[in-house]
Amino acid sequence: MKLIQHHYAEKAYQHVMNAKTNEENFSNQYGQLCHRFASMILSNGLRLTITFFEAKSKKGNAYQQFVQDIKETLDLQESWSASNRDYLIKSRQALSASVWLKRYAESILKVEQGAESVEDIQ
Repeated sequence: MKLIQHHYAEKAYQHVMNAKTNEENFSNQYGQLCHRFASMILSNGLRLTITFFEAKSKKGNAYQQFVQDIKETLDLQESWSASNRDYLIKSRQALSASVWLKRYAESILKVEQGAESVEDIQ
């Protein structure tokens, strides 16, 4: 039986490696989103953070790819609604998954936190 952390580590590795195969600007933007995701969840909540990323999404940009990747990792449906208990569980899972995304962004993409501002990622 696979631990959930192992699942998050595998998925995060796959997603970051896919981002690395894109152009350098895309991979830098994706790496910055990996760094910002957890703090945005803690500040705004999971649903609002994903909604914000979806609003910034354009075909083929880092926001769109990140939202798609996090939804796949957490097994979120397109229009997910949940009870308070389920929402808290998904939020904790997102925070656990974000640790792996951040680690791989630092080690594989060589993106350090705060290298760009949020406005630069568009």
